Amino acid sequence: MSASGLFAGRDLLPSGSTTLEQVLADEKWIRASALDPDIIRTIVNPATCPSPLLPWLAWSFSVDVWDEAWSEATKRRVIAASPEVHRRKGTRLAVRLALDALGAQTTIREWWESTPPARRGTLRVRVHADGSGPILDLKLLAQLREAVKRSKPKSRVFELEVALQSEAPLLMAATTRSITRTTLLPIVPPPPVAVAPLLAAVSYGAGVRRLVIRPSTPGDTPALAGLGVAAVIGRAARKTVLYPYPYT
Repeated sequence: MSASGLFAGRDLLPSGSTTLEQVLADEKWIRASALDPDIIRTIVNPATCPSPLLPWLAWSFSVDVWDEAWSEATKRRVIAASPEVHRRKGTRLAVRLALDALGAQTTIREWWESTPPARRGTLRVRVHADGSGPILDLKLLAQLREAVKRSKPKSRVFELEVALQSEAPLLMAATTRSITRTTLLPIVPPPPVAVAPLLAAVSYGAGVRRLVIRPSTPGDTPALAGLGVAAVIGRAARKTVLYPYPYT
């Protein structure tokens, strides 16, 4: 104890310490006492930890896959998800949590959930690209594969599929001459959703007997945009049909 009866840094030293050691210990204790202990709570929280310290926090949380090139938001998500991933490791939920933290939307299917059933002991993971980065980023694909490998059940052999999602107009152009029938139709498996215009540009000369341009969409198709058609038709064209054709 110090002369004032309060705890001092020298109280942590052995009895044979020198006067200089005692003075240095007291000085360090004074500096440490002036720090706000709430700073520690801030540092160990993935949401409030200063950005330069995130790699050290990831190491303390045993993050399996890490990349300094990630955005700060992705780094914080991965760190925050790490404890739950480790608690659930070896399960399907752990795979989903690990991939969700990387910003990937996933569909996970065990072998018995396929029709017909796949090879026993297999796991199929389909990752839907969210459009936040390059469509085909080999580095990201390697990280997704590593995340699945470290969190999946050890008895599962997995396949990683990447499904690319995009929203853009569908454009078609064609030229025909001296044929009896021309049909342009995109085949979309159900359930399709049209979110952009379908545009067709067609030019053909005389001698065409029939032209059909139609989007062939089986099932119920919500149309959020129109169908645009531009055509140049010769004088001898006998029949031209331009219409959207949704199957019911």
